[in-house]
Amino acid sequence: MKSKHILFLAALAASLAFASCKKEEPFSTITPDDQPCIIDPIFPDRTATGDLAIYQSFSRDTNLNIEMVVTPSLYTTVTWYLDGKAVHTGLTIDMPLEAGTYTLRVEATTTKGKSTYRECLIEVTPLDGDPWSEETGLERYVAPGMEAAFTGTNLDKVSGIVAGDIPVTDFRYNAETSAIEYTVPAEIEAGKHRLSLLDSAGERYGANTVTVLTGATVLEGASTAAPGGKVILSGVMLDEVTSMTIGGITVETFDSQSSGELTFTCPAELTSGEEYVMTGTTSGGEAVMFGAADGQLYPETQILMTSEVTIWEGHFAVVNWGEANFEGARYLLGDARVGSLLRIYYSIDTSAEYHQIRVVTGGWTRLIGESDADDIIPTEDGLIEIEMTQERIDLINNDYGFMCVGHGYFVDKITLE
Repeated sequence: MKSKHILFLAALAASLAFASCKKEEPFSTITPDDQPCIIDPIFPDRTATGDLAIYQSFSRDTNLNIEMVVTPSLYTTVTWYLDGKAVHTGLTIDMPLEAGTYTLRVEATTTKGKSTYRECLIEVTPLDGDPWSEETGLERYVAPGMEAAFTGTNLDKVSGIVAGDIPVTDFRYNAETSAIEYTVPAEIEAGKHRLSLLDSAGERYGANTVTVLTGATVLEGASTAAPGGKVILSGVMLDEVTSMTIGGITVETFDSQSSGELTFTCPAELTSGEEYVMTGTTSGGEAVMFGAADGQLYPETQILMTSEVTIWEGHFAVVNWGEANFEGARYLLGDARVGSLLRIYYSIDTSAEYHQIRVVTGGWTRLIGESDADDIIPTEDGLIEIEMTQERIDLINNDYGFMCVGHGYFVDKITLE
């Protein structure tokens, strides 16, 4: 009997040992009620100014290729958006893009409707020789039917333009400005549209985006004015403006008004040297928008009251590209600010064999134009007016001021407004 008990215990121990060696099936703790999480890749934080940061930069012959790792993976759908448009669904995206900068948003959504997202910028660069245009300043704000233009490189190769899905039928290349001039299609809808450039073989190239506006927008001329002087604003749909207000003083009578330009007299009661808020109202009661240096639109802007100040006056002969360069106002631009107007009044030296004007820094960096073809060839007495951008101010301050060089003319007066 004892031996039977021993045999029974031995068999039981063996069976327990065998059971402990069997591999158990894994037990999943993931449920559709879990909050979704994007585990990989790690997208960059926004910049110090709150703007989206560039996550990837590559040339247009390389695809956008990213693989996502998410949880709960069994219950989550990943959707990819470029510039707000859904372009793909799935964990991995692998697609070609035209040159330009894109906003990428990736959303992970569970079957229970819970979601999370990541955002970044994707930069696609053109290849050498490609027709190409970067977004420059406020030139990309347009309106249906408006005459517009954009600058770039190799634009002489362009045989076709598409804005979004709409062909641009009226366009031309201006060799003097290296720009495409075009008529915005009348049927284009408001919003942001990506530009595509086509060559004679039908190959498509990116040129970033244009924004089609829906209301009155001032794009230039709103930075400075003189009390009692003319304010000349340019933009789109300005024929809809019914009033402009500066420093609490409202102007409802305009000297001239069209879709692209608005002219009126600045209130004389305002004080030179002071900065005031400027706003506007349209016939529909909406606020006039103002383009800013950051490329954004705002319902108000700051306008500085100025007066034209003479900083040099005389009769200085400019001859022979270096024998006599005008440097009389070289260090006198401390009051210049963005939007200030530097005016150079000149007269022709009738005894000279030819006449040519170039405005440069003290180190001979051009302040106007990019090549010899951009030099001014005067045929009569005249005026050169240069709007001070931050780039020009920095050049003047950091490169020994500015000079007037060339041949066959007199500098008579320099003013700053």
